[in-house]
Amino acid sequence: MTKDTNNEQITLTEEPANEIANPSPESAPALPLNKQDEQLGEMLADEHTEAKSEELSAVQSEEPATTPTSPRKRVAWYDILMFVLFFLSSQLLGAFMAIKLGVLPADASLFSSPDFEIVELAESTQARFIAISLLFAMLLCFLMLRIYRAIRNWHRRPSYRFPGWASPTRILWGYILIWCISIAIEPLTSILPDSQSNIGSGGWLLASAVLIAPIFEEYLFRGYIAGAIKYAYGSVAAWLLSSIIFGVAHGQPAVMISATMSGLVLGFYFLRSRSVVIPMILHAMNNLTVCFLQTLDASELTLRQLIANDGTYWTVQIICSLVSLAALTRMFFIIRGQKNDKYLS
Repeated sequence: MTKDTNNEQITLTEEPANEIANPSPESAPALPLNKQDEQLGEMLADEHTEAKSEELSAVQSEEPATTPTSPRKRVAWYDILMFVLFFLSSQLLGAFMAIKLGVLPADASLFSSPDFEIVELAESTQARFIAISLLFAMLLCFLMLRIYRAIRNWHRRPSYRFPGWASPTRILWGYILIWCISIAIEPLTSILPDSQSNIGSGGWLLASAVLIAPIFEEYLFRGYIAGAIKYAYGSVAAWLLSSIIFGVAHGQPAVMISATMSGLVLGFYFLRSRSVVIPMILHAMNNLTVCFLQTLDASELTLRQLIANDGTYWTVQIICSLVSLAALTRMFFIIRGQKNDKYLS
């Protein structure tokens, strides 16, 4: 009995041990409510994390096909270079065509003749040659631009609309500002080399300087070059670079500086109005003033020669410099705030 009793005791003592090692669900002690909430929360968090990871992996796998890429800028630096080459080559071809048609430039020795009638005839001949060759150059350049636009698949072109923003007062202010800047930079341009070339006189000079040149140059430098730079690199770059290119295209150092500074005013009116009409008007007004001064034999005179008093001269210089600086600074901030549009697209 002792043995049996021991066995029974052993059996009785082993059964609780087995139950503790492998508890059944019914016999497992109940957990407190807060423990159950924690376990349930952990299970739900794990399921939520797995679902999120699956969604993220699915989105990442689809992202290359659904995310739009940034649009490619269709205007490149070589387009701007081509525009400049069109300008230079068309002038050479225009002069060649004029000579082939029998329109020849005047002999340089005739301008120094003591006979006034010979000088006047030479100036008229020279002005006719410049006007006709410039007309041919403009037509050839426009044809080159049209062909290039077709090759590059550009559908837009410079606008000729007259914007309501450009009131007569704003146009007059732009004209005054061009001459104000010319006076401000006179101390610099007066010391630079300037090889004077006779451009003639009379009606042919007015045709080339007041009609053909403003249309030709503004259509190319503002309409195409500034417009292309704006689309590719922004408004400020278009304003500055197109003005520099415009100045360099004039060749002579003194004229380069004055053309660059006046180009800033012309470029501002183009970018502000989004039209080449206002720059053409300002360009024509400026050239008309130069032609008028030439008829008075005053086109070569400087402000320093006209104003003998030093105090008055430097007072005018300081006023013009401050006005020019304030106006150009204001232009810069206005242009910087402009949004780029798809010009020449």
